[in-house]
Amino acid sequence: DYEPYFRQIAAYGGNLARIWICPWNNQLVSRTDYRTMDLDSARAIDRIFELARTHGLQVQLVLAYHGWFGDDWSGNPFNRRNGGPCLLPQDFWVDREARRAFKSYLRYAVRRWAADPGLFAWELVTEVYGIDPDRLWATVFRGDEDVPGDEEAAALWTGEIGVPAER
Repeated sequence: DYEPYFRQIAAYGGNLARIWICPWNNQLVSRTDYRTMDLDSARAIDRIFELARTHGLQVQLVLAYHGWFGDDWSGNPFNRRNGGPCLLPQDFWVDREARRAFKSYLRYAVRRWAADPGLFAWELVTEVYGIDPDRLWATVFRGDEDVPGDEEAAALWTGEIGVPAER
């Protein structure tokens, strides 16, 4: 119940609440199918936005839980053991099916909450990696005489994610 927290934030002059979507708090991706949204969680997040508005608060919505890619990989719906496409946490960012499903997840979140006047910001990469986005560098295997370079990963980092080619 966010009511007492939001009431206290507002009472002290605060105007922002950072809300995580994570396994213990309205995980939006279904626990049993990484391609499906949990509509009960979506409705609970709707109620969080409504409650924030009643207290004059904005919401910074954290879309990915960093533990999914570390200590809590075993509970990640994208984990192959849970029916997902990825064997290892690092596969999540380059596996085509995982990227397709995660884009679908992001599109769902945008369609559902982007127009909400209570949305202050989305949060993703800096929370997952814990780094300043201006300091983000990517390493891509450029190939050698026996193995070709990973052009798909290079295109992902520079094209979709927007890391400059020099970094």
